[in-house]
Amino acid sequence: MNRKRFLVTTGCLIAIGLLAAGTANAETMYPLAESGFNTSASGIQDPSPLTTGDLNGQGGVDTAPGWTTPWKKYRDDAFPGGSATVQTTALTEGDQGVTLAKGTAVQTGYGRAFTTQTNATVLWEADINMPTLSGGTNIYFADLGREDLEYDAEDYVGTAGVVVLGNSWIKQYYGTSTPASTKFTNLTANTWYRLSVLLDLQADTYQIGIDGDYDVARPFHQSVDSLNGFAILCARNSFHMDNVVIMTSIPEPSTFVLLCFAAVSLLIGQWCRR
Repeated sequence: MNRKRFLVTTGCLIAIGLLAAGTANAETMYPLAESGFNTSASGIQDPSPLTTGDLNGQGGVDTAPGWTTPWKKYRDDAFPGGSATVQTTALTEGDQGVTLAKGTAVQTGYGRAFTTQTNATVLWEADINMPTLSGGTNIYFADLGREDLEYDAEDYVGTAGVVVLGNSWIKQYYGTSTPASTKFTNLTANTWYRLSVLLDLQADTYQIGIDGDYDVARPFHQSVDSLNGFAILCARNSFHMDNVVIMTSIPEPSTFVLLCFAAVSLLIGQWCRR
């Protein structure tokens, strides 16, 4: 290959790479973290398998890509008595799910932190089921500012979005000056739904969806520069959840490393065939 052809080929590969990266950020979502609450034998799981019993402290970090903390219980000082239990009866995939219950408390809270995302679109999804419609469940998406979830979610500190599952409906809080809420759809007791929350860190908007049907995008509840955690505040006697998946529009560095390696290998091969 002569020098001119080599330079042209290199330029084309770079252009294709840049175009692919731009397209990925705009349209393609990449897996970031997932938790199916399962054992090692079945379904979506943390690489460090979960076992039946208390969810607090479960879930690998060193071996679980995307997560930066295990599952954690918070506000136990203010709301003792609540629980989140990994169980084998109420689930949508694999062999285990999790059930949150306020117990003797007014409410109980659990959550988890993931790799910090900036200038990205983040998709959070989970299967949810409310055996009865009494009570409520709030899900907070926040810039925690640290690697734990020991904070009062009700203060909305660094909270981009708040999704509220009420007696028979779902809605979201939005707007920073005078927060407003809008009901999206009605829900039925003892029915599994796929809840989706799409957060755009560039547009400062988020939207909620049920079974693939999305509401319109609305402003963040509070403006944040990044996103790295979620918390679930449950004021119900029972709230089932399964198959939590987080995706991002910005792929992990390993994706780009593989792309660059492939491009360099192609160029070397062409150069050697000169």
